[in-house]
Amino acid sequence: MFVTRVDVLDAYLAASLGNEAAARLVRLVAKNLEHVGTTQPTPICLLCNHKLSDNHQPLAFVFVIPECDDPSLSICSGLCQRCSTLPDVANRAVNAMRSGIAPDARVLPKFDYQPGHA
Repeated sequence: MFVTRVDVLDAYLAASLGNEAAARLVRLVAKNLEHVGTTQPTPICLLCNHKLSDNHQPLAFVFVIPECDDPSLSICSGLCQRCSTLPDVANRAVNAMRSGIAPDARVLPKFDYQPGHA
């Protein structure tokens, strides 16, 4: 799943209204951001070698979500500012995941967190 910061803000609002799927996404992003400045070795952008840090936080995220009901098993990779604005960035990110840890990765549709929408 490819997620921008705008998506995270939408999810945060939906989570505050009780949407559990949105709350899980917000928790995953928060966990990732918490570790950006403290993880060794320093995390890098999924698409380039730009080092991510507290001063250079990711502007988009790519999640590998397992087909089970335990979101804590998800893997999150950040994208730097430059890479997060590349054309067709979601497909580029999925291709990077496919060549590394998830050969069967695919782009999932964005969640619609608004009540009454599937």
